[in-house]
Amino acid sequence: GSDPAAATLALVAAVALEEVVGVYLSHFPGEGRGSAVIKWPNDLLYQGQKLAGILVEITLKPHPVAIVGVGVNVNLRADELPPALRALATSLYEIAGYESNRWFLLGLIVQGFLRHHPERLLDFQDTLAWITARDLLHGRRLQIRSGREDIVGTASGIGPRGELLLRKDNGHIREIVSAEEIR
Repeated sequence: GSDPAAATLALVAAVALEEVVGVYLSHFPGEGRGSAVIKWPNDLLYQGQKLAGILVEITLKPHPVAIVGVGVNVNLRADELPPALRALATSLYEIAGYESNRWFLLGLIVQGFLRHHPERLLDFQDTLAWITARDLLHGRRLQIRSGREDIVGTASGIGPRGELLLRKDNGHIREIVSAEEIR
C-alpha cells in the first residue's frame, strides 16, 4: 500500500535479506562476488538481475498488523525461465552453482529480520545509510506511475521514511511512497 510504514519495513527486510545472501554466498567459491543492490521499493538485485522481492501489507483493523512477504529465487535454473526473463532474473543456484535448502535459508532470513527489527525501524538512520550505499536508482532519470499519475524526474535518494525522492525538472523534490511502475 501507500503507508510509509510499509516502505520502511520493506527496507529493513531488505537489510536482513541482503545480509543473509551475502553471508550465504561468501561460503561458496567464486571471484568477484559483489553485494546486492536495492531497486526501490522492493527488489534486491545481484549483478543487475533480480534475486528477490519484498512486499509489505499493513492492515489497521481490528489492530495494526504488518505482513512481510519475501520471495527469493533459490534453486531456479536460468533455463526454467522464459527466454525474455533470463537476462533479468537470477537465483542463488545460478550464483553459487549449488542447490540450497530452502528451509535453512528461511531460518536465516527470519533470524536476520528479528535481529534488525524493531531497532532499525525505531532508528532508521543506519538502514537509510545502508540503503543509500546500495540505491540502484540514485541519479537515474525515471518515469514513475503512482496511482493515476505519471511523474518524471531524477532519483535523488531515499527519504527518512523510506520514500523515494524524485527531483522534478523544475527542481522540486517529490516524495514517492508507492509506485506501480518505474521506468
